Amino acid sequence: MLEPSEERQDRIAERIKLFRSILELADTEKKRGMRSVTTLDMKEMLKEDEHDFSIMCLGPSTDVIDIYNKQLAKNVIVKESHVETAHHNLASSVLAVKYGEWIGLLGADTERYSWNDILGRCGREWVSQARFVKVSHHGSPTGSYEKLWGSIESEHCDTVVTSFFSQDLPSYEGLRPIQEKGYPIYSTNRTFALQSCKQAQHSYRPTEMYLLPNLRADPSVGEVRLAVDETGRTEVSHSDNAGLIEVA
Repeated sequence: MLEPSEERQDRIAERIKLFRSILELADTEKKRGMRSVTTLDMKEMLKEDEHDFSIMCLGPSTDVIDIYNKQLAKNVIVKESHVETAHHNLASSVLAVKYGEWIGLLGADTERYSWNDILGRCGREWVSQARFVKVSHHGSPTGSYEKLWGSIESEHCDTVVTSFFSQDLPSYEGLRPIQEKGYPIYSTNRTFALQSCKQAQHSYRPTEMYLLPNLRADPSVGEVRLAVDETGRTEVSHSDNAGLIEVA
């Protein structure tokens, strides 16, 4: 293997200094009172004792962020590429909202590697008792998979998946383990989610069989609303193109 030239070594060193200065600047702004959305390991974001309400960040962990930073440094600094980037979903957060005994999970774009890390660190305490989940990564097989849903022990759990039209998400593979648990699945675009799942589920058949009228002409999304009372009873409503979907 050829050793890098002194000139290339100098360029790498300069980029490392620049990368460190950016991190130091972010840390300085945080100390000045700037509210940061970056979290490492478990962190209580909000606690309100009167109503027993709290928001806990479950991840990403320090170990996962270290992997992300190394990827970012390798691609941007060492490879001198501003096109290649790290796998940003590694840095996506999972928030747990707790109201009395009720727990809801907001999965953002978190995928399998970080989810497995969370399950290993605090899954029993927080994930197992979830009664609501915003399905992560738009219901892809990497954001929604059997191990994750097998870790949830609640008898009933409402779920919401957001549609990502350009990637044909949610997918049948991602929503199947939710349906097998018997949990209701709501989508921000019920028609699109239904078609996307049917096309994947019956891929050996002509997809034209499952094209639904005016779908591509109206890719707009609706809203799914969740209300929780002091007993933990939930009520789900939806508007516009959002609604309950049946995967099978």
